[in-house]
Amino acid sequence: MIDINLLPEKFRKKRRVIEREVLVFPKEIIVGLIGGLICLLIITHLILLTFLFSKKMQLSHLTKDWEKILPAKKEIDVFKNEIDSIESRMKSIALIRSGKKISWSQELNKISDCMVRGLWLTRIYFGEGLLKIEGSGVSQKGQELINVGKFTSNLKEDKRFYEGLISLELTNIVRRNIKSTEVVDFIITASIKE
Repeated sequence: MIDINLLPEKFRKKRRVIEREVLVFPKEIIVGLIGGLICLLIITHLILLTFLFSKKMQLSHLTKDWEKILPAKKEIDVFKNEIDSIESRMKSIALIRSGKKISWSQELNKISDCMVRGLWLTRIYFGEGLLKIEGSGVSQKGQELINVGKFTSNLKEDKRFYEGLISLELTNIVRRNIKSTEVVDFIITASIKE
């Protein structure tokens, strides 16, 4: 390339010519860098192995501690279940006492008024939002099932008794024999309005 510059030499700007130099590293530096990288990887690997080993040791200690605590935990779970059961009973009692003043003697009297001949009650249970009436029936004419159905319908038809209930259903009937007499055991379940 031709360079034309009419200025005298002392006023001319000198151009710097930059020559590109290729960096050439000596072999010792390259070997040193590769060796250093390998050492760094080995050290990192050893640190991670120690960390993993310490975590495994912690896990084994915690597992042993858990095995020591497990029997006590089972006992506590049993107590917790008992406490939950007692609390649900207390809620049922609070429901009985709160809000509406329910005269349970009147309610039991209504159940008694709905009874059918040949039936007797073995248990009346109130808890967890349910009223369960358990009983048995016997009849010389083989009308035990009809008597149980009539008792259930009598309870449903008694509006004063049924007003605090959502549903009243015959949920279980079991036949059994006592000597030569056939007996029917029944359970009537009703959900209580809250």
